[in-house]
Amino acid sequence: WAEQQRQLGNAYFSRGDYKGAMDIYLTCLVVKESSAEFANNTLLPVLNNLAQCTLQLGMHKKTILFCEMALEEVSKSNQEAATSPSGEEHDELVANANEYVLDPLPLCKIYFKKAKALRLTGNYTEARTALNFSLEHLEKKEMEITDTENSEGAARTCNVV
Repeated sequence: WAEQQRQLGNAYFSRGDYKGAMDIYLTCLVVKESSAEFANNTLLPVLNNLAQCTLQLGMHKKTILFCEMALEEVSKSNQEAATSPSGEEHDELVANANEYVLDPLPLCKIYFKKAKALRLTGNYTEARTALNFSLEHLEKKEMEITDTENSEGAARTCNVV
């Protein structure tokens, strides 16, 4: 249900109806699912979209709030992933580890929006810190892309006979 609402909010956003999109995205926050998959695939994109809507509407303090909520969710997911289950749970977690790894790009966007809102509210030092975090995540994404391209190139080279 929340994913369908997110898609509907995206339609409002693409038409430039940021207030309507924000209203739809807010309905997604009532879902009480706590899986890593839900957090990564629905909740973080919704919070990211809410931050963008509020930024577009000039609600900079709310932008900061939604960014901080998103970062808190990432922190919770990281803490849960760091907790090491035992037995079958551990084997299942290891088998599915790559499925729930958070892409650095959404974090880059969240920190960038937070930096922009902080700058617009006059918090320049905090804005610089958030911008630096954004750039760190962008560099991670660029390294992932480079690593993928290098490993694909090496695989093609190995397959040539």
